[in-house]
Amino acid sequence: MNRKILLICKEAFSSPMYFLGKELESRGNDVAYFFVHNSEVIYNENSLYQSKYHYFKKNIDNAKIFDVRDINLEFIENYKVASYDINYLNNIEKLYGKSKNLNQQIMSSQMSSTPYHYRKFYSELTYEQTLYWLELNYKKAEDILDTFQPDLILDIDTAEIQRTILNEICSVKNIPYINLEYPRYESWVIPTFNLGLEPEDFFKKEYEKNLTEDLSSEIKIIEEFNAQDKIMAKIYKNSATSSYSYSYSFSRSVVKFLRDVYATFKLYVLEGMLKTQAYNLNLPLSSNPLKKIAFSNMRDLRKLRVYSKYNKLFQDPVDEDYVYMPLHLIPESTTFVKSPMFVDELSIIQAVSKSLPIGWKLYVKEHQAMLGERPLGFYKEVNKLYNVKVVTINYYKDPKPWIVKSRGVISISGSAAFEARLLGKPSAVFGHVCFNIIEGIQVINSIRDLISIFRIFENYKHKQSDINSCASYLKTIMGIGVELDIKKLILLSGNKISNKELSERELNTLVIELMNFYFNSYLNIIKGI
Repeated sequence: MNRKILLICKEAFSSPMYFLGKELESRGNDVAYFFVHNSEVIYNENSLYQSKYHYFKKNIDNAKIFDVRDINLEFIENYKVASYDINYLNNIEKLYGKSKNLNQQIMSSQMSSTPYHYRKFYSELTYEQTLYWLELNYKKAEDILDTFQPDLILDIDTAEIQRTILNEICSVKNIPYINLEYPRYESWVIPTFNLGLEPEDFFKKEYEKNLTEDLSSEIKIIEEFNAQDKIMAKIYKNSATSSYSYSYSFSRSVVKFLRDVYATFKLYVLEGMLKTQAYNLNLPLSSNPLKKIAFSNMRDLRKLRVYSKYNKLFQDPVDEDYVYMPLHLIPESTTFVKSPMFVDELSIIQAVSKSLPIGWKLYVKEHQAMLGERPLGFYKEVNKLYNVKVVTINYYKDPKPWIVKSRGVISISGSAAFEARLLGKPSAVFGHVCFNIIEGIQVINSIRDLISIFRIFENYKHKQSDINSCASYLKTIMGIGVELDIKKLILLSGNKISNKELSERELNTLVIELMNFYFNSYLNIIKGI
């Protein structure tokens, strides 16, 4: 109670913050909101953004709403002759570059990291323009923190450069920035104060303590996990991640194309978004709608190719020694925010290929949500490597067979590395994620580590201490975290804002659960845990 709290908002993730803010205000807190996404704040109300930013503007004191509209319009006006203050940025890097330097911070947004991903419907900025945008955002963040002077900041997502900037500033100014970290076990979440860039000290201490506790209940969970035919987490149900099939229809594709064209015409012409952009479809930091439609249709055609029986790019597995490497959705926060040094998956595959024990293969499996996004040339380049196979994505309908038949798992920061440990297989990761504390998960700090790590894979024997380590990790998650369905909370709060039918009781319960999560996390900070 009686705290000044800043809530971070972006697109669909904004909806829960409206109801969380109302609940916090009812308990005597002073609440403000910061909309960090540049596109949603510069347009007039329309069918795309009507349930988010503009809803807040209508129902909340506008003096309590901060956004990046002003710096976005300033950038649009000046970006062609962008001039940044190098002295200011040098000082910023010295002061706020503790976790990441500024070049790594730029990677936090897909709009400013276009050289590193395939979504070319965003305008590519020059380095000078990118630094100008970075400078504007740092000045904006400092201004908001100086103006509102929050006691703490609450958030439910990690993507976007503004969040990375805020987190860097808050770590220096000792302002608690509490966010959700996903430990990759079902729908459990735990608190993070560093955007999940590394396991928190309090988490490590609790994990070490739990190693000496009774772990019989958690060991039973692991045994039940191993007994399951399918291990795909519930949070991925009905998402692209859990989809192993694709049907293509030419007529349906044409209808989809026409609908996309009409929706774009309606949004940009009839509802005035094009006028807002001064008739510029190639607005910097925003997606070009026509390029996005073309990208969507090209993605469908590529998916048709890779799911076709004529696809020669993907191969079926055979009985041989292999290391399993599932690819990531690119761009996403687990790579671009948490592992900015390791987002080039082709270079990682090439390094692994050169480091494997003789006679072993690397099985590379595409992420289901990435199908169609990469050019087919990516798979052709991978298949040129004599000991690497891009494997048939739907050969198995679940990750478990890929893992249990392997000699181990390697990933940037994906769930498969954690699942491998539960299934008794060694694993290695490039990113610094919370499950790295589990025994048998090797952290790859350099490609030079790969050869020694694969020697560990080669000689690995599953031990009781490995099981206890996994069990302690689960016990720690359930001790300091909560089981919270964030996807349902976003859905229900969005439906409430849009006046759709929903369970009010269920929404209120989820909001209270989220607030209690933040409350307990804040108590831990006060206690110095």
